[in-house]
Amino acid sequence: MSGKPRRILNVLFLLCFAGLLHAADVSLTAEADKTEVRMDDTITLRVTLSGGDLNGARPVPPEMPGFRAAFAGQSQNISFVNGKVSSEISFTYVLQPLSPGDRTIPPFTVTAGGRTLATAPIAVKVFPGSSGGAAPPSRGSPPSGPAPSTGRPARDLFLTASVNKSTAYVGEPLTLSVRFYSRVSLLSQPGYSPPSLTGFLSEDLPPQSQFVDTFDGRKFSVIELKTALFPASPGVSTVGAAALECRTEDFSNDAMNDPFGSSFFQNFFSNGRQRVLRSDPIKVKVLPLPSEGRPADFRGDVGRYRISAALDRAKTSLHEPVTLTVTIEGEGNINALSTPEPPALAGLKAYETLSSLNIDKSGWKVRGSKVFKTVLKPEVSGRLQIPAIPFSFFDPETRSYRTTQTEPLSLSVAPGEESSVAPAPPAADVRVISRDIRYLKAGPLRRRRTPFGGSNAFWILNLLPWGLFLFFVGVRGLRRRPASEDAAARRARVTARRALKGAEPLLKKGDAPAYLSALEKSLREYWAAKTAASASAVTWEEMSGVLAERAPRPDLERRLRELWDGLQRARYTPGLVTPDDARAQAAAFERLLPELEALWK
Repeated sequence: MSGKPRRILNVLFLLCFAGLLHAADVSLTAEADKTEVRMDDTITLRVTLSGGDLNGARPVPPEMPGFRAAFAGQSQNISFVNGKVSSEISFTYVLQPLSPGDRTIPPFTVTAGGRTLATAPIAVKVFPGSSGGAAPPSRGSPPSGPAPSTGRPARDLFLTASVNKSTAYVGEPLTLSVRFYSRVSLLSQPGYSPPSLTGFLSEDLPPQSQFVDTFDGRKFSVIELKTALFPASPGVSTVGAAALECRTEDFSNDAMNDPFGSSFFQNFFSNGRQRVLRSDPIKVKVLPLPSEGRPADFRGDVGRYRISAALDRAKTSLHEPVTLTVTIEGEGNINALSTPEPPALAGLKAYETLSSLNIDKSGWKVRGSKVFKTVLKPEVSGRLQIPAIPFSFFDPETRSYRTTQTEPLSLSVAPGEESSVAPAPPAADVRVISRDIRYLKAGPLRRRRTPFGGSNAFWILNLLPWGLFLFFVGVRGLRRRPASEDAAARRARVTARRALKGAEPLLKKGDAPAYLSALEKSLREYWAAKTAASASAVTWEEMSGVLAERAPRPDLERRLRELWDGLQRARYTPGLVTPDDARAQAAAFERLLPELEALWK
């Protein structure tokens, strides 16, 4: 081999060898500030990645059973020695123990320099926070006793949690208050982790309040968050510990004693101190609802409520539907209110009941109303009665069951329009005066001969060439279409859009019910063409089953259900339909068509 190629090979070898040596310089280490910790303390874990060109590498944190981990920031040092670049990046994590026992911090991994590196696992022993006199005071409760004589308060920030009742019935409203007390400046926005609420239904009670409070003779800035709780089952339920992560200034006593020392400047230009605060768990004794005096129609509602009912009109015609509105309002878990049991309605056919919510959380209490709407169709004429609708609930203030009911309602139903029916044949003793049809000529009829130029055969022979031409053109066009596109599916899409456009004159005339009726017919025919079913047999259950089979998308199913329900309500309550409702339903159908088409691609 000549000298020049040999020199090139030597250079390439040296470059590869240098790259391997450079990759071998990369290292990953993990170090914990302590390996024995109590439940009310934290561990600071520092993961350091060092080497040459790290090229943006970052350790991947593992799952840490038994700990709540929070990223506390990173720092980086870069040095140039003899033209060689060396980097060191430190990642800091704060670990909060979740339960006592022997725990392990799993390895961190990183891919750098063409290799995958991992830290060594770290064994940690976690002791209960309440055992031993050497344990630090719990961060979940305010400090008790005199502060240490260090010239500064022992604790300048802490987190508390409390409920307004320690004993409550199932479903009885409780108020959870979480307070953050602070006397120091925060270097960043604190991160709040709400407590676990196993065994409770909950409703947030905004907004958060901020005020100044005095504790142990010192003034604190306080931020308070409130949550409404509703116990779900009897027994002892626990409100878990709330956690708050914040970063504060970290001026040590040495720096304060020596304001010109190096530690002062080190603390001044540092990122501060990461703090993790936790409240104490709270146990609530939940009592079962008493069985004595429980009404037969009681369905688990707890609070204080009243019920009312109304019809959208007091007079209607046979088969013309009306809307019955039942409203339950009061204070309690409005979202979980059960649907009132309707009484037997003689002469009326009831359709599906739809509900809506109106919740008010002012004054940090959950109150409001739940409205139930039912479409009723009269099947007989005359004066129909809607009996009183009862509603039973448990009142925790009086510790007793109460039953309230609506006022009875009356509906006047007029006979509908008579349908055209063929008259019955006359009786034998009735003399026929005249007949509807008079023949112009009596006697047998003779067939009249038609000239060939006006016969059907003449027109068939003339139109046959054009028919064959159009047939072959259509076959050729079909061959050019993709094989995956079904002809019936194409017709369904085109027919649906054509029906929407053809029904627009009805909306311009102000006939919104007729427009929505055409829209419903278009939706039924579209779905029937897609599924090879009958348009009159299309139901929501059939549509929901097809959606679940082809593409289980809750958002698409929800919006299609809203469109279907809106068209059904317009069908049975046309008097409540407005042009704006019709335009909104048409726009919803237009938006759904491309997504529905995608189901059959």
